[in-house]
Amino acid sequence: MTMLFIRLSALMAVAALAAPASAQDDSPAEVTLPDMAVSATSVDGVLAVVKAAGFKEAKSIPQLDDGDKRMIEVENEGLTSFILFKDCDEAVPDFCETLVFSTRWNRITPMPAEAVAKANSNHRYISVWRGEDGDPYAQWAVFTGREGIPAKVFVGALKRYQSVVSDFWDVAFEGDPEESVKDDGGADANEGGAK
Repeated sequence: MTMLFIRLSALMAVAALAAPASAQDDSPAEVTLPDMAVSATSVDGVLAVVKAAGFKEAKSIPQLDDGDKRMIEVENEGLTSFILFKDCDEAVPDFCETLVFSTRWNRITPMPAEAVAKANSNHRYISVWRGEDGDPYAQWAVFTGREGIPAKVFVGALKRYQSVVSDFWDVAFEGDPEESVKDDGGADANEGGAK
């Protein structure tokens, strides 16, 4: 019963936050998505839906904390984010139940704790924290279960996440010298795994 409640809560949160695609970007309102459920059990399936949603340069790459696992790199308007595959079965590493959208910004100086708190208060469903080096990270977990969620709901969540992290740039670099690299390619966007 608890698992059903968690799954329903996660789906309701994703559906509530997933604004219509036409309200999130300037791409054509109609996108043809594969008629399939998106599940963290299939890197190739998730990648196909991400590409069909308009992120044509998305690609599967090795996950830094585990070379046997894959993650998906997504570029959007100069910002690199990743889709991590988490909550995996130890015996079957590719059998995962959660997708985690993850982004890292490379600051010259550590992000102030007050800015992290402000970011978290402004965006309740996205977790923002500082890494060991003081750089800000943002993540949003989407529970797909083994059965998956509708492609339209997944794409709505991904576009909503991309919109929020794009708007987060000013907060991420507030008070940092102008020389900051606004995106370093997210080399360790999954540092320490999903938080």
